[in-house]
Amino acid sequence: MIKLLNAGFSRLKKDKLFWGLTIVIIGFALLLLYNAYSDMKEYNSVVSVDGYFLNIGALIGFAIAILSSVFLGNEYSNGTLRNKIVIGHNRIKIYLSNLIILSIISIFWVLLFEIIIACIGIPLLGNVQMSINTFLLMLGIILLFSIAYVSIFTFIAMVCSNKTATSIICLVIVFAMMGASSILLNILTTPPMTTEYTMVDGQPIPQEVPNPRYPTEQERKVYEVILNILPQGQAFSILGYESNYKILPLYSLGVIIAFTGAGIFIFKRKDLK
Repeated sequence: MIKLLNAGFSRLKKDKLFWGLTIVIIGFALLLLYNAYSDMKEYNSVVSVDGYFLNIGALIGFAIAILSSVFLGNEYSNGTLRNKIVIGHNRIKIYLSNLIILSIISIFWVLLFEIIIACIGIPLLGNVQMSINTFLLMLGIILLFSIAYVSIFTFIAMVCSNKTATSIICLVIVFAMMGASSILLNILTTPPMTTEYTMVDGQPIPQEVPNPRYPTEQERKVYEVILNILPQGQAFSILGYESNYKILPLYSLGVIIAFTGAGIFIFKRKDLK
């Protein structure tokens, strides 16, 4: 396992895509802070830096999807994966080493983003309202749903031998998660009452009536579970939807275990010829 990890990190040091995505994440953090500072100066408003710590969720899924599909896809296209097996490396260790490498990268990206927001955003914007316990909880949620993303994309990349197909599938999944999460949030934030207007003596009179689109209690529970399972759903939830945040890491752990177990099971039986 140590040799596999060392070989993977050696490849990573020379990987232009990894460094390019790292620069994108740095640029994203700086752009957010620049826009916030500009708005604060232009409108003379008070801007809290708290929310900016959580914005990495909008980008991390795309970054992991792109790197995972290309980094692991190259192992198939270059014959590296088959060579590892030929020289005696265990398939389970190969799978887990790739999962660990990509998980460490995702942790690195998240922490890098948070450090930039803290070191530049706090002096620039100030107004920190989040307690240290809340911050640590949110950071733990972000780190775990990032690793959940890794487990999903590692599964796809290790099961699918075609690098192009893997890249397309991973990106489609990110967009699908984003779309599904947005739809679920719209449903869950639907108000229970809506305003209708009736004409009385030629004048429109507002009246509060039950909203037919408001989900039932059972539907709400189902939608919340689906939203919590999706890594992108968690990323959206921590930005504003009131939820039991403490259970989100459990959903991420479930995703990680399920996809890793399924990936190892399939990869052990996969014909690599």
